[in-house]
Amino acid sequence: MASSQTARRFDIVPYRRPFTRPMETSWGTWTEREGYIIRLTDAEGKSGFGEVAPLAAFGSESIETAGIFLAGMESIFDEESLEHWIQSAPPACAFGLWSANQELMNPLAKENKVTSSVLLPDRSIESLIEKRSLGFRTYKLKLGTGILSMEQDELAVILDHLVDGEQIRLDPNRSWDLHAFESWTHFLEPYAGKIDFIEEPFAQGIIEDSELLQLANSLSLIHI
Repeated sequence: MASSQTARRFDIVPYRRPFTRPMETSWGTWTEREGYIIRLTDAEGKSGFGEVAPLAAFGSESIETAGIFLAGMESIFDEESLEHWIQSAPPACAFGLWSANQELMNPLAKENKVTSSVLLPDRSIESLIEKRSLGFRTYKLKLGTGILSMEQDELAVILDHLVDGEQIRLDPNRSWDLHAFESWTHFLEPYAGKIDFIEEPFAQGIIEDSELLQLANSLSLIHI
């Protein structure tokens, strides 16, 4: 039984939202996103929110597994029990619970300003201009969805149209092999100041961990 002072009330709301435009990734076309919104509320009525949005193809649990785990949690528990749930949870559920508790325990974090990026739905100047008009200055772009040389040609146009203070985050979704890495490293060299970072370029098992670390050190933009 949770004490009244440390009790956390747990609520979940499932969601499924279709994309305005289908999103092409190296894993195929995504037409919707689904998951769960988590809310933890303490005895004083303060709340913290988290999101559970599994992507099984990227190594997390499936949406079905996440739903079963969340449905099996108690509706009211104390902080010690919450730690147990987080430690025993599959990855996406653990992150959502941890995030909700962090926001609950650190309410000032809600007021902190952070730099966020926006996903460009395609490699067109029109998409860049549209997102810029909304106030964004950092843009995220998926790679590994087409022919490498064509992706580079299209990205070059985008990079040449960036203004001061703007950067691109690249997400190959683990589609690169060593050949693609070498090609992209050579291509991106003149644009180093315009690249924020490169997210998860390699599929697991493509190269040994020691080689991966050497490559990451050679190109500081990579976030494994």
